[in-house]
Amino acid sequence: MIRNGIDLDQLNEFSDQLISSPNAAAVCIQIHNRWQGGYAVTSSTDSLIVGEASVPRNHSVQLDLPAQLGGSDTGPTPNELMLMALGSCVAHRFVEQAGVRGVNVSDFELTCEGHIDLRGALDVAGIRPGLSDVHVRLDVRSNADDILLYELLAAAVHMSPIADSLANVVEIQASVRPRV
Repeated sequence: MIRNGIDLDQLNEFSDQLISSPNAAAVCIQIHNRWQGGYAVTSSTDSLIVGEASVPRNHSVQLDLPAQLGGSDTGPTPNELMLMALGSCVAHRFVEQAGVRGVNVSDFELTCEGHIDLRGALDVAGIRPGLSDVHVRLDVRSNADDILLYELLAAAVHMSPIADSLANVVEIQASVRPRV
C-alpha cells in the first residue's frame, strides 16, 4: 500500500529485516570536504556502507559564508546545512509516520530556525560556538486533527537521527595525515 508516496509494505519489510538482523542496520557514512579557498568548501559523498553492502552515492554541495562574514556566498553555511539536514530528516520521519498511522498528507512545509552567537567561534570565554536552540515548525494540510499532528511531529523529531545527534553528545575524534 502506498500512502503519502511511501510504500508501507516495503517499509514494514525493511523494518522487520533490520529488527531481526541488527548487523544489517549498521551504517557507515563518509563525507569528503575539499577546501576551495577562503571559506568555500565542497562536501561530497562517496558511498554508504549499510550492513555489509556498499551503496554508491555521488552528491556534492558547496558551502561558504556570506560576504558579510568574510565569505564569497557561493553556498549555504555549515549551520544552514545542518538545519537543512535536521528539517529534511524530520520531514522524512513525519511523512513516514503519518503514512503508518493512516494519515493522508496533501501538503506540508517544515521550517527550522536556529540561534547562534558568533562570538563562540572566536573563542570568547563562556560562549558556546554551536547553536543554542532550534525551533521546528510544521505547516501541514492533512486529514488529521491537531492533536494527532502534534503527536506525529513529536514522533518524527524523536525518531530523527539528525535530531538525536544534535540533542545528545556525539563523540568526535580528530586526526591529521600530513601530505608531502
